[in-house]
Amino acid sequence: MKYPNVNPHLTLEEGECVCTKCNGWGYVSSNRKEGTGYKLCPKCLGRCMLDWIDAAIGKNQDPRWA
Repeated sequence: MKYPNVNPHLTLEEGECVCTKCNGWGYVSSNRKEGTGYKLCPKCLGRCMLDWIDAAIGKNQDPRWA
């Protein structure tokens, strides 16, 4: 099934899913008052995809766990 607004160039491996916050683009729209139009996705941290654990609880931002 094709979803509108999902990155068509994204290739997923087994166990991965498209980030539901950014639809696989890696960035989200931000407040125009900040001066920029886009910011890094807080859910996938710009990776565009998540494994099933990250999709359920969110990506760990601590670099020691990367």
